[in-house]
Amino acid sequence: MTVPATKRAPLLFAIAVVGAIGAVLVLALLRDLPSRVENGKRAHLAIQTLDEVRRPFLEIQDAVTVLMNEGDNESVRADFQRAVARGQGLIADYRAAAAYNPEVLRHVDRLAVAFEAWVEDEQAVFDLAERGGPGHAGALHALEAPASKGFSLTMSLLGDAEGPIHDDIDRGSEAVAELTVIGGALIAVLAGAAFLLLWSRNRTLRTMLAERKQAAEEIHRLNEDLEQRVEERTAALRNAQAELVRSERLATLGQLTGTVAHELRNPLGAIMNSLGVIRLKCQKAGVSLDMDKSLDRADRGIKRCDGIITELLDFARSKGLQPEPTALDAWLGELLDEQQLPEGITVVRDCGLDDTVVSIDRDEVRRAVINVIDNACQAITNADGDNGIAGCGVLTVATRGNGERIEIEIADTGPGIPEDVLPNIFEPLFSTKSFGVGLGLSIVRQVMEHHGGGLEIASKQGQGTQAVLWLPISRVQQSG
Repeated sequence: MTVPATKRAPLLFAIAVVGAIGAVLVLALLRDLPSRVENGKRAHLAIQTLDEVRRPFLEIQDAVTVLMNEGDNESVRADFQRAVARGQGLIADYRAAAAYNPEVLRHVDRLAVAFEAWVEDEQAVFDLAERGGPGHAGALHALEAPASKGFSLTMSLLGDAEGPIHDDIDRGSEAVAELTVIGGALIAVLAGAAFLLLWSRNRTLRTMLAERKQAAEEIHRLNEDLEQRVEERTAALRNAQAELVRSERLATLGQLTGTVAHELRNPLGAIMNSLGVIRLKCQKAGVSLDMDKSLDRADRGIKRCDGIITELLDFARSKGLQPEPTALDAWLGELLDEQQLPEGITVVRDCGLDDTVVSIDRDEVRRAVINVIDNACQAITNADGDNGIAGCGVLTVATRGNGERIEIEIADTGPGIPEDVLPNIFEPLFSTKSFGVGLGLSIVRQVMEHHGGGLEIASKQGQGTQAVLWLPISRVQQSG
């Protein structure tokens, strides 16, 4: 059945008007949104690179501190040269990331000049230490004073570009928000057009039902078809809305990650330097205050905080894969041989892929596998004894082909995951542990999805947990 021509014309006119209004709305709002969104993405990369640049700067300063405290040796000179080379490389990366904005690029150029001048001063300190020996301590300290000012100037210039970069990030976020509004408007227009179409179609069907009773069965079938289409479109709209919300949350998390990493690493670096000064002063004064354990505990706390920041940055940044042909069973066996598992945990290996070669980014997949193994060991170690002796259990690592995919299964005999917790384990920042940030399984799934595969978790309380990391069969290569 079709809409009569006398009723089709007004309907088509109404749809055309709605479509024209929607097109004008989109063209009016788009403006420079693509460039603002792109600049926002580049600004995120620039701020992440900026945070990485700080590390070699602090490593250079640490090498100078060791030189001043312990004297010249080949190890500290090698550490200094490595840190200088890494700093130069990262500044080059920073310059490439900042090329999108001339103002930011000027800040990077000033930073590069200040860095080279500072490094030249510190190199002079090392050269004097190598030539002069311990008798030139006074001259070393005199030469180090202007070098320290160069370090302060370099660190100050490093932060000058943050304002423009954060402005670009803010403008990119505003562009994303505007795109969300445009998407909502388009959804509303589509929903209105769909409602108009459905209303007209139902009216036509009711009219024809009154006029032609013999068509009752056909009209009933069409009504059922329409109801199904409405349900499908409603479900599609809900899914689209959920995806928009999830994308906005991830974008916000990425922005927050860059800001938090920057804001925390500065004070962490200052704390680390202050601890070094305390150790140095205690050593020079020849006073034993029995503070070694406390200082060591503070060092471990700083390293733990730095690890959490690194985990946040790994989750937020988008890193390209570097796949390599890998004999999966042999590579996995070497990985297991390197692990130092807690006492009481027995490892069972069941590798069934023989010489199968897959194309993977070894570092990324290694991190994913170790993450799952660590979770399994923690589950076994923290067991309350209901599933055996507390802290004892079996960790099974198996590989196999399964239809159109290759699987790595890691199973433990821990207490399992509660049913009310299982649906939330892949949510970023969700964790039942008293430590960490709840990104472990999110990162594992992200790594596997970047390889075209995925992560599946099955668990039942009292019967342990099984994690399956899988890759598509397209990743398999012909060996030898």
